[in-house]
Amino acid sequence: MDVFSSGDDTQPLHVTGAITLDKSPDEYQAQDLSSHGLLSQTETESLFNDFKTSWVLKFPFIVLSHEQTASHAQKHNPFLFLCILGVTIDFAHPRHEQIQDQVMDQITSRIIRNAERNTDLLQGLLVYTAWYRYPSHGVMRELLLLLQLCATLVFDLNLEKTAALTMDEKRAILGTYWLSIGLGRTLGKPVGLMYADCIGELSRDVASTSAVCASNSWAGNLALLQTLISRVDESLLATKKSSESTGSEGLPQILSALFSRELENLKTSLSMVSDVAVPIQRVLSLEIQVAELAIRETCLSGSRWPRQTSGSTYDAAIITRTKMLWEYVKRSRSLIESFLSTPDAEFWQSSFVTISRIRRTFETMADAVWTLFEIIENGYEEQSPSRQEEFRKVIKEADALRLIAEIRRKLERVTQNVPAEKKEFEFYSMCHAKFKMCAACYQHRTKDLGGIDAWDLGEEVAAVEETSLWDGGGGMLEDIADLVAAPEGTIWGEEWWSYTNHGVAGNGRYGRF
Repeated sequence: MDVFSSGDDTQPLHVTGAITLDKSPDEYQAQDLSSHGLLSQTETESLFNDFKTSWVLKFPFIVLSHEQTASHAQKHNPFLFLCILGVTIDFAHPRHEQIQDQVMDQITSRIIRNAERNTDLLQGLLVYTAWYRYPSHGVMRELLLLLQLCATLVFDLNLEKTAALTMDEKRAILGTYWLSIGLGRTLGKPVGLMYADCIGELSRDVASTSAVCASNSWAGNLALLQTLISRVDESLLATKKSSESTGSEGLPQILSALFSRELENLKTSLSMVSDVAVPIQRVLSLEIQVAELAIRETCLSGSRWPRQTSGSTYDAAIITRTKMLWEYVKRSRSLIESFLSTPDAEFWQSSFVTISRIRRTFETMADAVWTLFEIIENGYEEQSPSRQEEFRKVIKEADALRLIAEIRRKLERVTQNVPAEKKEFEFYSMCHAKFKMCAACYQHRTKDLGGIDAWDLGEEVAAVEETSLWDGGGGMLEDIADLVAAPEGTIWGEEWWSYTNHGVAGNGRYGRF
């Protein structure tokens, strides 16, 4: 029997097994927010319509018809409706915190204490998780817990075993999977739903039903791209030991070629998708670029390549790796610049997966820069002018400090309405601080390895004058000057760089191979 065969959207949800608490929405109606003085009917309609027309384009795993009204959603999908308000309400709204409390109270009482299980709860959790804004711990523990709850609902509802799924259920599975792999790569550990052949089958099934709903093609193809990224990661991990054996020097290139061919086929399929809204085009384009980088991450791992020596046996491999590293730096820069071109309104509506992709790209691009430094260092005499010139070329090509400065300024603009007392815990504000640490670490580590201060090659970044919305703001060079100084070679070494990017999670399963 096909695990994920097509199903009719009108089919009722069947839950088998020990847990059968699939209560109807009528038994747990969301509070009438207008009657409780929290939000007016006009406000709820406005927030709901905003989500329906803009936010869903960044996360097409939840579909709302153009005809659906806020009152209809509140009656038939009360928890989803509440979560939509929770992610779209402005941080400066006086009722913002009360809406968030309502969401968390229902998660605690209904999903955890009463063990309720239904599609409305799963869809609401997916929305709240995709745009979760309060990861107050550095390793995003709250986000991890929410996503694990999504996976728990998928399994408790037996969606992975049900023969006939509704389209909402199919999209919910793919949404859980897409978020799981996205967070897993960020934290460097397996999270939620992992890759399985049935996920690929379901992704293709949903992608082929664009005639039913245009966003099905977007959701299915996003999941297919995520599946490819997941398989690349797993393949690199599985072949790490074999690549260290004699005679396996060509394995990185072989893997890259195989997955590149598969990605090209997927890109060809995507090019035939019509009527794609501009925001989802940006998301799909970003995911394609992420997949292209994932395929080339073999160049970052020294254990997969022969040691650099003066012998001719390894010359070809070193040349190949150097070319791959240069391409990796260029593609990373292109990805970040593409994301920076996103309008501020769309930027704010990006899911945590998208922002995490950018952070990880900065990290791996820096790894590529420093790996190129090592190759250059071994290929030239210490005081050689050519050696210093090659170092400068790498730094200029990455242009990392300028990119970090630009994304920090963009984060400042889109978080203007976040109250000062909430910035310590708000996701984008935490990213702003994280990038500040990345800039300082990158500057010091690059200087330690290459003897060149990256600021000397990008003084225009420090000279930018604009009113900063952050304490101690101004030019980024001045901004990072308030970081506590530490003995050279201690805080700015590889361990600190790893901590800056991962917190206590470190480089793990999906970190640097």
